[in-house]
Amino acid sequence: MRSPIVYATLILVAVLIPVFLLAGLTGAFFRPLALSYTLAIAASMVVALTVTPALSLLLLRGVPIERRKSPLVTWLQRAYTAALSRIIIRPVAVYAVFAAVTILGDWLVRRRVPAALVPLYASSTAALSALLEGRAHFAGLHLRDPVSGEYNLAFAREALGRRRAVAVNFARWELGLAVPAGNPSGFRGFADLARPRVRIVNRPQGAGARAALDDAIAGLGLNAQTVRGYEREVAGHLDVAAAIAAGQADLGVTIRLAAKAYGLDFIALREERYDLLVLESHLSTPSVEAVLDALTSSRFSTELGALCAYDTSETGRILARLP
Repeated sequence: MRSPIVYATLILVAVLIPVFLLAGLTGAFFRPLALSYTLAIAASMVVALTVTPALSLLLLRGVPIERRKSPLVTWLQRAYTAALSRIIIRPVAVYAVFAAVTILGDWLVRRRVPAALVPLYASSTAALSALLEGRAHFAGLHLRDPVSGEYNLAFAREALGRRRAVAVNFARWELGLAVPAGNPSGFRGFADLARPRVRIVNRPQGAGARAALDDAIAGLGLNAQTVRGYEREVAGHLDVAAAIAAGQADLGVTIRLAAKAYGLDFIALREERYDLLVLESHLSTPSVEAVLDALTSSRFSTELGALCAYDTSETGRILARLP
C-alpha cells in the first residue's frame, strides 16, 4: 500500500510546480499558498506511512481481518483497465479525438482569455439542438444537402426559424471509406456495399457520415436492411475505425484522420466542410469573441492543419448570416 500513497503524493505536488515559477505579484501571492499545501501533503504522507500502520498494529492486533474489495472498486478497475488497454494499443486515436479542441483551448490559455472551452461530443443535429436549447454557444455542423450539395446552411436555416445566427468555417476534411490495412478485399467505393457478406459499421441518425451512407445506399437502389451491420451504430469517427481494426466490420464511412490513427487504408470519396454556428445574440459574449478571435488567427489554423491534416484555408471565415 506504500507505493500508491507515495505516487499520489508526488502527483499532487507535481501539479504545483508551475505555481512556484510564477513571477511578479501573482507569484508572490500564490507561492506561499502552494508551499503550505506542499508541506501539508508531505506531512500527511509521512503520517500515512508511519503513524497509521503503527496504530493499526496496536489497535487491531489479534483481530481477524478479512480482505474484501468494494464492488464499485472492482467495476472501476475493470473499466479503467479496458480503457487503458485501448489507449496503449492505439494512442494516436486518443490524441486525434481531442486534437482540434485542445489546440483551440490551448490558444485561449496562451492569450490569457477569461474563457474555458468545454466540448460536448454529439452528432451535427444533436449539436444544433443543444445550441437552440441554450446548452451550447457553438454548434459544429457537417451536414450535406443531397439536392444542392451545399453543406450546413440549409439545415441551419430550417432549424433556426426566425432566430439569427452566424456560420463560421472551422475546417475541411476528406470523407471516405476506412478498410482494413492493405485493402485485401479490393474495395473501391460505395458500390461495394452491394457485395454479398460485406459487413459495415454505421453512425447514428443525424451524423454526417450516416447521411452520406444513406444517400449512397439510396443511389445504388439497395435496401438498407439487407446491408450487414447497417443497424450497428457507434458514436464517432474513431469508433468506426476501431471496429474495422478489430475485425468487427469490413468497411465504414469516416474521415481520413480516424483511418490513419488505426493504421487502416482510406478510400477518399469527397471533401466535407465543417462549420460552427453561433447565435447572433451570443456574439458579444467574451468567451464567444475569444473563440472567434482564435479561429481568425493564422497561427491557430497552421497548428490545426499540421496536427489534424485538415484544410484550414478558410478557417474563421464568416460564410453566412442566417436566416
